[in-house]
Amino acid sequence: MSETVVTQRTNCCSNLNPKKVREDFKEQKLPAWQPSYNSGSIAISFLIIAIFFLIFGIIITVEEVKVVEVEFDYTDCNNCDQVDFSVNETGCVSCNCSISVNIGEDIPKPVYVQYKLDGFYQNHRRYVLSRDDVQLRGDWDKKPSGDCDPYGTNENGQKIVPCGAIANSIFNDTFELSTSDDVVVNMLRTGIAWASDKDDKFKNPDGWIEMLQADPSNYASPPNWCGRTLVTLDVDDESNNGLKNEDLIVWMRTSSLPTFRKPWRRIDHSQDGFQDGLPKGVYNLTIDYNYPVSRFGARKSIIITNASEFGTLNEFLGIAYLLVGCVSLLIAGIFLVLRVKGGFGLARPR
Repeated sequence: MSETVVTQRTNCCSNLNPKKVREDFKEQKLPAWQPSYNSGSIAISFLIIAIFFLIFGIIITVEEVKVVEVEFDYTDCNNCDQVDFSVNETGCVSCNCSISVNIGEDIPKPVYVQYKLDGFYQNHRRYVLSRDDVQLRGDWDKKPSGDCDPYGTNENGQKIVPCGAIANSIFNDTFELSTSDDVVVNMLRTGIAWASDKDDKFKNPDGWIEMLQADPSNYASPPNWCGRTLVTLDVDDESNNGLKNEDLIVWMRTSSLPTFRKPWRRIDHSQDGFQDGLPKGVYNLTIDYNYPVSRFGARKSIIITNASEFGTLNEFLGIAYLLVGCVSLLIAGIFLVLRVKGGFGLARPR
């Protein structure tokens, strides 16, 4: 019985030529299903794509119309950008200035305060790599990554936490917004960073405050932090301190373009008078000016805006959807005309 089975199996596979099978596979001659394209099916496909993009483009555009945004360039405020910020040994010179902000219409909640930099190349390859993700996730024991150099250790051999050029160049201007009646608008420091970043990519080691206090000579802050430390990034909220600080997390997510905006604060809508948003009127914006930019040809602005279901103002997204939808509709029309005139097939099944 076993001999018969072996014989049958041998006869079954004896006609197969392994070399031919390999050649057919390499030359894609094996049996396969292949769709048959013609002008009609292509027209329908592009029509479906056009409908999808046009619907979403219209929805996004309608939502973007609801966004109110005001922007003020303060680069030259009180000639602060001309100050020599390195006149003392710490390089922590500060300049104060104020500008009058006229908001012409009510801004519905939620209202955000953003800063915008124009001409700052966060996408430079060496700059993007200048960080230590292992350190940012809470491992401070090992030596900082070589990518952080020359901001890995200082001249005293202390580990710089967080290390690298990105953390060293963190945006540090501060703003205070007040009404014409000198009522200060409360602004919240949290809720501006991506939850995935704060929960997964940035962590403080256990007992990190005690660690810094027990051996302060082992760790140092980045040199351009002007005396600030991880413990003092947010003196009012311990959960927003250290590497979990949202200002730091927002800055560490580098931009792919030289002109970018980043969230700075959220308006506190529990404050009396601001429950529904930011009322129109004239406000006074007081700026603690610490971040010079004109020396490398950049500009900076402050933006007060609200958000739609698709985030803050982004005109490009709606335009891109509408453009793709219109182009797809045009292509669908062309193939439909070809189908009506002659039904020219673009390919025949083999």
